[in-house]
Amino acid sequence: MFGQLPIVFDSSALAERDRFAFAREEYGRKALKVDLETLGETPFRLRLRAAVYGDVRVAVIDSTPYRVARTRPLIADGDDRIGLVFPLAGSFGGEQKGRSVTVGRGEATTMLADRTGWFGTATGGTFLTIRASPELIKSNSMDMKRIQTGVNVRPSRLALNLIRSYLSTLNNSGSQVPPQLREIAGRQLTELAAYAFCGPEAASRSSLEGEGLRAARVAAALQHMAEHFIDPGYDVRDCAGYLGISVRYLQVLFEAGGIRFSEELKRLRLERARSLLADPLNAALRVTDIAFDCGFSDISHFNRQFRARFGESPTSVRGTSDADSLV
Repeated sequence: MFGQLPIVFDSSALAERDRFAFAREEYGRKALKVDLETLGETPFRLRLRAAVYGDVRVAVIDSTPYRVARTRPLIADGDDRIGLVFPLAGSFGGEQKGRSVTVGRGEATTMLADRTGWFGTATGGTFLTIRASPELIKSNSMDMKRIQTGVNVRPSRLALNLIRSYLSTLNNSGSQVPPQLREIAGRQLTELAAYAFCGPEAASRSSLEGEGLRAARVAAALQHMAEHFIDPGYDVRDCAGYLGISVRYLQVLFEAGGIRFSEELKRLRLERARSLLADPLNAALRVTDIAFDCGFSDISHFNRQFRARFGESPTSVRGTSDADSLV
């Protein structure tokens, strides 16, 4: 869902009788500086996928019902990060500064690390959290009062999709993100989270025009193309419409990264066609059928484009190599 975020903790690797005690000590007290308790009779289960980008912590938590508390001795650790929480399944809630809140899928709320209180889920579920410093969040939002209140908000689906696409791009890179880029990624993720939480009407001008939103839109556009390029009618208007921006603005975003929509669409289709042609399992399929299945509507045009890109005809690569190595 968010690329290959590394698993930091998974209780299923432990004997059932040891799961909660280990999680309470290692995940709760040592890592997060919280007191952890289970709720209800469901056998305890918790899996944490997490990554650190500069000073920003991103995590996807999948769990049975639980609750964590930040007590007065625990907040003495000096951590003042603000956590923006987006339930993906189940409900999440808490009580802090005399206010209580419960949110479900499609909603969001906040956690303040420097205040006493408790948070958790009475239902179990899956939750995305992005924790950043107040200074970093403030630089991306004019509505800090709203963020610090812990209210129930409803981020747009597009804003959440932008976060998902950006995280997937980061974590599907196949290699470690260099330290200098992790700082940039942390800033951009915080910008996206503030944008999702406050909405465009409350976000600052710098956020609306910031690097995070631009990078996330490019990532979302590329992901959308990868999911729809085999549709012969798919074009730049479909992609821009999905993102809620104009065709010209999408082209500007791509051009800033040295990308042309038409060339990227052609590349996806041709590489998919070459992969299918090279797979011996597809020997019974006609070249025409494969071309059409990859989004081409004219076989002559396909043949010309294929030869121009790969220096050989479609028929010459049939069954010549392992398809997986060409994707």
